[in-house]
Amino acid sequence: MIIDTVYGFLGSGKTTFIKRVLQNWGQQERIVVLVNEFGEVGIDGTILQGYGPQVVEMASGCICCSLQSDFKRQLLEVAEALSPDRVIIEPTGVASIRQVMAILGLEVLTDVVSQTHNILVADATTFFDLYKANRHFMETQIEHADLALLNKCDLASAKQINLVQNALASIKPELYVLKTEYGAVDWDEYHATLQAAELVKPSPILVPLKLYRQNVATPHQDRDLIRLDRHMHLETESIGLGLESCGWDYGAVRFNLHCLTAFFDNLSHADSWGEVVRAKGIFNSGQGWQLLEIASGVFSRQPIRQAETSKLVIIGRRLALQSIAAAAAACLDTADA
Repeated sequence: MIIDTVYGFLGSGKTTFIKRVLQNWGQQERIVVLVNEFGEVGIDGTILQGYGPQVVEMASGCICCSLQSDFKRQLLEVAEALSPDRVIIEPTGVASIRQVMAILGLEVLTDVVSQTHNILVADATTFFDLYKANRHFMETQIEHADLALLNKCDLASAKQINLVQNALASIKPELYVLKTEYGAVDWDEYHATLQAAELVKPSPILVPLKLYRQNVATPHQDRDLIRLDRHMHLETESIGLGLESCGWDYGAVRFNLHCLTAFFDNLSHADSWGEVVRAKGIFNSGQGWQLLEIASGVFSRQPIRQAETSKLVIIGRRLALQSIAAAAAACLDTADA
């Protein structure tokens, strides 16, 4: 089976791009999507379900560190039970592609993995902010990419796009770069680029696996907060920015969409709630199921397919969890109570 690892920092557009892959290739190939999210509450897997392929969620840790053994076992089980043509892996936004590659290169997987492609999704609007914050991490992610999608070009100036392209070329001159908006690519060009990258790819050099420190707080439950998971990712090679994740699964309750919109707008501006780097939620509302998110500081909302439960995930630093939980719970639609 072919392994496509679609990776990139939080909010770069990985899930949107994978959804496009499924829409365009899902009828041609047997595809399985393996989604790994920061905390216990997963949202991306729910968003991708309904587009044809099997979606397997791996939450409560990173496949590059705490879930290495589970990741290897899951790949073997997928290969045996589903016999896919292609497995698309979406690691957490702070996962180290170097560590993912090391796992995929294990001898136990050589009989089931025929090719691997590393597809980096980079946000043209935040690239240099991330590069300044953690240069080593960004350069490592770029150096191991076979193809880079420079996404959100609709939100960046021509000068900004050109500067990012030059930076990518200075780090890895042979890297193929496709400019995208909303993760949309020309599929003939994309397929040809992957084939070309495969021809020039050097023989894999295995790197040693390392287990990294991770602090997971005890889940807390009360009337408003159905499920909370806090995951700290502090390992220096991966991201080293002290990010934490918290998530809530609210069940089948309904929310007030106007209140949720105001809540998400406040998330990106209210310093008293901490620094919110990424926020994503799927909610049952009076206007149907909705996806609300903050990525690169930009709020967006769109209708989505029906889900089973309403969920919210927030990633950031120094998060005021109780205040955030109370503000989200205040958006419950009391008319349904």
